[in-house]
Amino acid sequence: MSENLAQLTTENLSTLFRLLDAAYGDLGWWPADSRFEMIIGAVLVQNTAWVNVEPAILNLQARDWLSPLAI
Repeated sequence: MSENLAQLTTENLSTLFRLLDAAYGDLGWWPADSRFEMIIGAVLVQNTAWVNVEPAILNLQARDWLSPLAI
């Protein structure tokens, strides 16, 4: 298995991603309204549980602080 993983290239991974995306599309597994919101959620969830991340994002949105400039 590790030998096969070592042979993966950026091109192979990109092809795999495109094939999976074409077959399944956006599965909506990460609830975000923008890419920036997704980034913030990904950073926050590294150090806390999602149950705390979601209210934090909602609080940022309510104050109009969910932007690179505001952060």
